[in-house]
Amino acid sequence: MGIEFIKEKQLSINIPYLDHSEDSYLQQLRHTYNLKELLDAKASDFQNFKNIQSWVLSKWNSKNRTCSGKEEIFRILKKAKKANYGYIDYNTITSACLQSLGYKLRRIWLSSPDAKKLRQRSVHVIYEVYLKDLNKWFFIDPKYDIMICKDGIPLNAVEFQQAIIDQEELEVHNPVEVISSEDYLEWISPYLFCFTISLNKGAISIWDRLLGVKKKLTLVPVGEMLPDYFRSIKRLTTNLVTNSLDDFYPDSIRN
Repeated sequence: MGIEFIKEKQLSINIPYLDHSEDSYLQQLRHTYNLKELLDAKASDFQNFKNIQSWVLSKWNSKNRTCSGKEEIFRILKKAKKANYGYIDYNTITSACLQSLGYKLRRIWLSSPDAKKLRQRSVHVIYEVYLKDLNKWFFIDPKYDIMICKDGIPLNAVEFQQAIIDQEELEVHNPVEVISSEDYLEWISPYLFCFTISLNKGAISIWDRLLGVKKKLTLVPVGEMLPDYFRSIKRLTTNLVTNSLDDFYPDSIRN
C-alpha cells in the first residue's frame, strides 16, 4: 500500500493546546496522590510518562470493561483493586494523571478506507501525548494502553503508519496485555489511513454544522478520497481537510 503526504503547509491554522494542570479536580488529584513524586527531573518526558503509566497500573486489578466519567476519578482509584473497573476507567485515570502533571493530550480519530470490507467499525479513537523534550507527539491507544516505539523513540500515529507499511521492526509497549502485541498490530493496521483531530474550538453545535464552522482537521493521503465516514454532510461542513504533515504536526505547538 502506497501512502504519501506532503511536507509543506496547505492551511493557515494554529491549534491551541492549553495546560489544564491547574483545573481544580486535577489539582486535587495531583495533591491527593502526591503525583509530582512520580517525576524525575533528570529523566526524559517519555520515561516520566512511563513512570505515571506504571503507577496507574499498580492501582489496578481488573480487565473488565466498564465506563465512568471523570467526576468519578477518586472513587475509581479508591476501589480499582477491588471492583470491576476496566480499560475505560483505566484510561480516564491515566489521562487525568498526565494532564495534572502538565502533559498535553489530543484525541485522534483513525479511519479505515475499507471498514465495510473488513467488517470493522469505521473509526477507532486513540490519543497522542506531547513530549516537550523531543518536540513531538506520540501514539497511545487508550483502549489497550499500547504505545509504539522504534529504536527506543516513541512514534506518532503517522510514523506508526509508515513503519507498518515499510514492515519495520517495532517495539510494542503493552503493559496491560488485554490483547497480544502481534494481534494488535494486525488489528490496528487498517485504521492507520486517515487521521482527524479537534481544532480545540469547543463542541460542535447544530449552528456550526449549518454555518460551516470548522472544528476539526483531517489528514488524508495525497490522491486518496476521504473514507465514507467523513464524507457525510454533517462532517464535511465542520472539517478542514489537508494532505500536509506540517498542518497536522507543526514544528511547535501553541500554548
